[in-house]
Amino acid sequence: MKVLLAEDNDINREIVEELLRMHHMLVDSVENGQLAREDARTIPIIALTANAFTSDVSKAHSAGMNDHLAKPIEIERLLEVLQKWMGQEA
Repeated sequence: MKVLLAEDNDINREIVEELLRMHHMLVDSVENGQLAREDARTIPIIALTANAFTSDVSKAHSAGMNDHLAKPIEIERLLEVLQKWMGQEA
């Protein structure tokens, strides 16, 4: 499975990259969502954010996100959501 990770915090980006690689995923990463715009038109987008209120989930969906996960990262939940969306792509 290959994922594109957009994370503005260098340390968070490194941690998430490593967690995903530990689960045998290929990871491309960029520093922000603006750099992911071209790919974002053709792939599922999952928001991984500290903003976890219901209104934040609604905003994420309104902005074009396919799903929303709150931080701190629960790797098993992240893997479930990735599998859900990657399975729909195949």
